[in-house]
Amino acid sequence: MIDPPRGPPRARTGVLEALVFGGLAVAVAGGCSEPCCTVDGYPIALLVADAGGLVARGSDDTGALAVSIDTGSDLTFFQRRADERAQMVLRSFDLLDAVPAPMLLDAVPAPAGGGYPLRARLQDIEGLPVTLASSGPAVILGAAFLANYSVELDFSLPALTLWPRLGTPDGYLTLAGFAVLHFDLLGGTELSAISRPDFLGLTGPVQVPPTRVLLRGCAGASAFDAAAPLPELCCARGDELGNATGVNLALSVASGIGPLVLAQSAWARYAASQPVAPAAPTPGPDLSIPGQAAALTNVSWGAVSRLALVDPETSAASNPGACVELGRARRLNWVEAHRDQGACAQPCDTDPRASGAALNAAAYFEVDHDIPVAVIPDETPFLQALRAEVRPAGPEVDGLIGANVFADTTLELDYKNSPSRAIVSCASDAPSTCRVSPRCQRLENPGEEHACFGLTARKLPATCAASGCNP
Repeated sequence: MIDPPRGPPRARTGVLEALVFGGLAVAVAGGCSEPCCTVDGYPIALLVADAGGLVARGSDDTGALAVSIDTGSDLTFFQRRADERAQMVLRSFDLLDAVPAPMLLDAVPAPAGGGYPLRARLQDIEGLPVTLASSGPAVILGAAFLANYSVELDFSLPALTLWPRLGTPDGYLTLAGFAVLHFDLLGGTELSAISRPDFLGLTGPVQVPPTRVLLRGCAGASAFDAAAPLPELCCARGDELGNATGVNLALSVASGIGPLVLAQSAWARYAASQPVAPAAPTPGPDLSIPGQAAALTNVSWGAVSRLALVDPETSAASNPGACVELGRARRLNWVEAHRDQGACAQPCDTDPRASGAALNAAAYFEVDHDIPVAVIPDETPFLQALRAEVRPAGPEVDGLIGANVFADTTLELDYKNSPSRAIVSCASDAPSTCRVSPRCQRLENPGEEHACFGLTARKLPATCAASGCNP
């Protein structure tokens, strides 16, 4: 396996499309009255809520408040006031740095009188007043707003940076050592809540845009070490399906919660896929979900042995699943690492339409240790609503990926790219159990070379015998 990138080596290709006013950059973003939002371009230090999700310090005309930064909430939600009904409103609030001014670098202007520096001013942000848990954040900054940006979440600090657009080509990010995972925004629904009046004063049901970030997961795949002297490989064409280990999952990214969350049915599939049955989940603490007035109480807690998020390399019509593509990427990695010992590309990893040409190795990010998981009943209303929103365009949602899974990473959700993409790297001090493997594109011509999996440039490997066995 390649060494994970240590910090973000990429240089931004664009500049903030903004004016400069009072030391802050005034950026125009959709979903707000123009100009809506003023950010300074520095990472905004965040806090971690008791439940594990990311929270920003904030303030408005009523005083200090907590703001959940939640990619898993479709809309922005405000704590309902006594005179408010279920109708979209505009509110303004500020985001503050979680680090007091004396601890900041000199390059960051400190606020007058000390305290927590102003980092972003969000004016006339559209959101829905709802009843939120009194012990939780008073504002949930959801994906309908965040999708106007490329959102960088450094979970290891933690910190939030809002960029107007990343724009860096996939190829550059791959060469720099990032795992680039592509996705289409899914979901979108109609609520019984009332929209704000249009220019004619007319209102109607609230139309929620597609905001759900679903990534392909493979949970419980067998351990892998590219340097290990594995025994002879045999993978004839078609064997890639039976040789895959682990279970495929469709997971929604939710930075406002802490744990990995799985439906009971998804946990049962995971347990059945393991050579040794895992310990059964046991009842434990309640689970707080941003936007829900009360915590989920019928929650059991267990552990998943490892989890990989895998980029799709094939079309939706021929998609073999995350675990198959993870297995293929690992085999191609092992072959590249053992070329000097005569390793060859397995027939199950070659293109049937181009004899001898290996397929692409998908990019993936892997957490290679036990991961605590909250298991909830399939009939949980929150989960049922999420599944209904995603169907039929997307797969059945198996659960949520919370902040704990990304604890040692920087994750950038580049909503503005086409297609949208999640860009993952491991922190500079991350343990070896945080792994990223960038995409390895196959070679089209015998004379070409590529450098993949952190290895030196090499030509196309020989193809194994039709049996799938190394010579």
